[in-house]
Amino acid sequence: MATRLVEGVGRAIAVASYFRIDATNAEVAFAVDDAYQGHGLGAVLLTSVAMLARDQGFARVDAHTLPDNGGMFHVLRASGFEMRIKPQRGCVTVHCG
Repeated sequence: MATRLVEGVGRAIAVASYFRIDATNAEVAFAVDDAYQGHGLGAVLLTSVAMLARDQGFARVDAHTLPDNGGMFHVLRASGFEMRIKPQRGCVTVHCG
């Protein structure tokens, strides 16, 4: 989680997590407050949570997004992971790593 002081109060501006898909794969998810998008925070969170998943023994992490979510694709590319994109059921699954 990333936080920032807003009017003297700590406020979450971004969160990231992963969960187990199977013994070797995890799915990552993250969200960044609209006011803080476009500054690299999503890529930092994705990289951090993917590294945590790998430290726990997961060989691959996946992310799901809508096909027209250019911001998400930019974040995934900026993460530096090798990507394989698989379109399915109205969304896109991106295999990273």
